Amino acid sequence: MNELMKIVHPGETHYLSFEKGSLPLSQTCHKCTQPVSREYYKCIRNVKGCEYYLHKECAELKDLPQKHHPLHPQHPLAIHSYFPHDKSFVCSFCGKTKQARGRLVYQCSEEQCDFYLDDFCETYFINLSKPLNKYEIQHVFHDHENHWLSPSNLIMIRKDYFSLWDDAEGDEINGYSIFRCAGCRYPIQKIDGIYRCNECDFFLHTECSQVPKQVVDHCSHPQHPLVLHHNQPAANRIYCIDDQMRCIACLKWMENEFYLHCTNCPTFNLDLQCYFRFQTKPAVNHEAHEHPLVYFSEIYDNDVRCYACNTPCKYRSFRCFTCNFNIHTGCLALPITVNYDDHVHPLTLTTSFKEDEHPTTYYCDICEKRRDPDHGIYLCKECLFMAHFECALSLSNTELEAEADAPWRQKIEEDNHISEKEEDMTVTNEEVSLEIFDQLDAEIEELRQVIQQLIIRKREGEHLTEMLQEFDKRHTNTEDMLRRLKQSVRGTTSN
Repeated sequence: MNELMKIVHPGETHYLSFEKGSLPLSQTCHKCTQPVSREYYKCIRNVKGCEYYLHKECAELKDLPQKHHPLHPQHPLAIHSYFPHDKSFVCSFCGKTKQARGRLVYQCSEEQCDFYLDDFCETYFINLSKPLNKYEIQHVFHDHENHWLSPSNLIMIRKDYFSLWDDAEGDEINGYSIFRCAGCRYPIQKIDGIYRCNECDFFLHTECSQVPKQVVDHCSHPQHPLVLHHNQPAANRIYCIDDQMRCIACLKWMENEFYLHCTNCPTFNLDLQCYFRFQTKPAVNHEAHEHPLVYFSEIYDNDVRCYACNTPCKYRSFRCFTCNFNIHTGCLALPITVNYDDHVHPLTLTTSFKEDEHPTTYYCDICEKRRDPDHGIYLCKECLFMAHFECALSLSNTELEAEADAPWRQKIEEDNHISEKEEDMTVTNEEVSLEIFDQLDAEIEELRQVIQQLIIRKREGEHLTEMLQEFDKRHTNTEDMLRRLKQSVRGTTSN
């Protein structure tokens, strides 16, 4: 058998095998009802009477780019860039039989729906003489008498907007009028399919118009149903927990827009962008977190920090809002542990680390350059060996250049300028150094005595377990003091 894929078709769940060639004209594609030819899938139980066929392009509709259109708001339309030239279709708007011939074709992505649009009707449907009454809708948050929402697009809005509503006010950027969707408050783009009110300046993206009044089992909050609300200005507010309301996922402040609210969880409010995000964006898994992470192009809070590098996750991040676990896309590939050739123990990714209470400068133990104590590092938990990400990963110069803008990169610059704070710290560092020297001298003397006792007891044949444990403890103390002394001396010399 060739490549297999599992398809749910009416009544059964069967595997389909990928085939090439043509079948008798009596065999048609279950999706588009046209003769099966070229590349197609067929049910592997075909010999047992299951005659189920799908063209390759029909079977893979879900993988194509999609668009929401007001002429068919209930399902997204798959956009065919390479629709077969020999395959015809009937445009569901103008009713004419068409062939693609190199043009875009819009086909409903749902298997049981045979809705098609050619590229001309998709864009210029409003210019045709065909009436649009049957495509008009009313919305629960705009249900004024005679205020119907008609299919439209930005081209037609810009053409006649100000001639229809001279007193209307819109946003303006660089001299261009910006029209915003009343549901999500995002600007309407040229490619967007929208509805506009035939009596006032009310606009809705097609996708926003289809959010149901109540949503059950939404992947962002499956334990409770979510109810659609409109966060209107205070005087006309339908529902609001607080005068200032934030989306629980992206942390954006919401004002005069639609949102989903959980009546069981008072703080759960989800804006429409995040409602769609959790439905359509593929989640990723990270070994440091138990829940799937969803991609956010922007998080509207500077206090949200990356798990890996501990810098703000403002843009291009993956997030679990329930646990406030966040990580930059550029930090996803950082391994949790690394093995560095010149160190015996593995190094573990650590969000930040401050070695002691003394306010000295912190350094990388590999390159011996400064490090930011609030920045993520690789750390050996057994002996407190620590390093910049780029040092522990042993990146080449070429790799470093390629990752120059990665959020985890620390900008290491030698700064010979002595600040007032560093100047004040010089005396403190010198005093700390002298104190450590005294402690180290006493510890070395204790270590010498332990070694002498080991030699004596070894000669007398005594059991040495307790003495060896004492020796190990003293050795560890000595290493710790040497490390502190090294840091203190660095802090003094850098000043």
